[in-house]
Amino acid sequence: MALGETTAEEEIRALDAREAEAMLAADLGTLEHLWSRGLVVNAPDDKVKSRDEVLQAVRESRIRYSAFHRTVERIVFRGDCAISMGGELVIPKGDRPDAGQKVSRRYSHVWQRSDGSWALIARHANVTRAPTE
Repeated sequence: MALGETTAEEEIRALDAREAEAMLAADLGTLEHLWSRGLVVNAPDDKVKSRDEVLQAVRESRIRYSAFHRTVERIVFRGDCAISMGGELVIPKGDRPDAGQKVSRRYSHVWQRSDGSWALIARHANVTRAPTE
């Protein structure tokens, strides 16, 4: 690999990190850029949501975090898609019942490459352990 080049796996790791940082900062512009218009999310609240529903929840501060740490454990490639999987540790904030508590989750992301760039097309996250102080 030549200097300055990145592997596809490094790109996906960087995108997963950027997406987590954008969620922490409630950076709607970055999220809109990273997320496909057709994004579907199987959310930790046991509901399947569209991109617009999740963006609206961020916009209305229904999804807010004081900490968001993601650990990518594996990335696999299938054609023009990359699937990343791992764990997340988040601390929600605001009026939520779990605000201020550490919440452990498992996640899966499906990224699709189109016209030279990657977009998140599907996300699944579920809580694995009850919140703790």
